[in-house]
Amino acid sequence: MSMLLVNILNYNTNAKNFTFELEIKKIKELFEIPESYLYKDIRVNIIDKAMKQFKEKTNIKFEYEEQKLGRKVVRLKLKV
Repeated sequence: MSMLLVNILNYNTNAKNFTFELEIKKIKELFEIPESYLYKDIRVNIIDKAMKQFKEKTNIKFEYEEQKLGRKVVRLKLKV
């Protein structure tokens, strides 16, 4: 199992939220998603579904911002 390496941008143990970045490549590795999956498939089938389920079943909210290199999404900035 590989170590989770994320860039935590804003984290305070007393805060109600925090922000961090995850590269799409790292997301594929962590969740064992085949390289053949496009980012669009990951967004629709994993990220957006997770957001919906978190909203319905918990009081935890998160949002994400896509960070691009040219036209390609390479990283997500998540705020939980």
